This record gives sequence, C-alpha cells and structure tokens, in this order.
Amino acid sequence: MVNLTIDGKTVQVPEGTTVLQAAEAAGIQIPTLCNHPSLKPFGGCRLCLVEVEGARTLQPSCTLPVNEKMVVLTSTPKVKTARKFVLTLIFSDRNHFCPYCQVSGGDCELQNAALDEGMSHWPFQPNWQHYPVDASHPYYVLDHNRCILCHRCVRACGQLVGNFTLGIEERGASSMLVADTGIPWGESSCISCGTCASVCPTGSIIERRMAYQGHDVQMTETKSVCVGC
Repeated sequence: MVNLTIDGKTVQVPEGTTVLQAAEAAGIQIPTLCNHPSLKPFGGCRLCLVEVEGARTLQPSCTLPVNEKMVVLTSTPKVKTARKFVLTLIFSDRNHFCPYCQVSGGDCELQNAALDEGMSHWPFQPNWQHYPVDASHPYYVLDHNRCILCHRCVRACGQLVGNFTLGIEERGASSMLVADTGIPWGESSCISCGTCASVCPTGSIIERRMAYQGHDVQMTETKSVCVGC
C-alpha cells in the first residue's frame, strides 16, 4: 500500500493507483473530461491538473501514479487558474452554444465543469466555423460542433467493444472524428451498440430517439432487451 496526502487528507491506496483514483477514493473531486472509469488513462484534456510538492509543473492526475509520501494539492490558485484556462480553450475551439444543446442543464460534463469553476463566459473569441453534422446513422447523430476531441468514443469503440469503427483524422484544429476511413457514419462498420454515446461528455454524440426528451436524472431505469443490434 502507498501512503500520500491529498489536500491535507491522508490517503492509503494500492501501488499503481493514479492520483485521480486516490482522490476519488478519498472523496475529493478532480474535474476531468477525457478520463472515464471504464477506459484506460489518456491524459488528453489536461483538466485534471494538480500541484505535486517537488514537481516543477502541474501534473495530470489521471495518468500520474501515486508515490509514497507524495503531497498533492488539487485546488490551489495555480491549479484553478490553469483549469479555467483549459476550459476557456475548449469552449473557444468550437461552437459550444449551451442554450440550444440537448444535454445542457446537468448532463454535459463540459458545462458542469465550467459552472463548478464559476465560469459564465470565456474571454477568447470563439471559433464560429460551422462543422458538419452527420445524421446518416439510423440511431445516432454526430455533431462535430460540440466535439471536444476527448477520444472517449474512439477508445470505447476499440477498448470496450473491439470494433474500432471510430477514429480521428487530421491534426490540431483540423482534427475530426471519423467513422472507418471517413465515410458517413450510417454506412460504416458501426454495430449500433451505443457505447460511444454513453461515454460522450458533451452533446456531440446523441441518440436520435432521446434527443430533447429530458435529462438522464429524469429517466426511470428498467431492464429490457435491445432489439436494434
């Protein structure tokens, strides 16, 4: 077992645990967008940065393994400034217009993270370039305007489903989520399992029949048999 301190709280976790996992075990919340408990650590969004005593720079907690007697701070002014800057860049990168998004108001992890940091706007000029919407799939819609390129859907399709339908093409600001070799999603090798939609942190991938039908917290869960696959 490894002993460390997070925000003044002593935590004991197994060796190989990440700082993010240790914080969650201690009841300390660290925001993240690319990380998902069912997926391997990715370290792409940089929202989970924390301050580690002795480290020169802020560290991504989702990929940082714990060390004996490590001292971690998750809410220092330096951390919160970096966190807001990351959120500002994400919001400015594409057309994230919350009032017209079906996951706005509780189901969007990006919006929730911004509200938790006290953000109501971002100072940078947004990228108002219009990105395509792929509505070719019979069950799902892919809106590139709301994609934050967290790779969750890509990793879920590969790591959890083993189908490897989704991927990212181009680089930088030109990066786009694609199906197979860039063909319409409805014509791809997608098996319609819905795993990508379940892990998407924004309104980029949504189920057609559930769009604008209420929030997740308003739904009643029941056992059923999927007849769509």
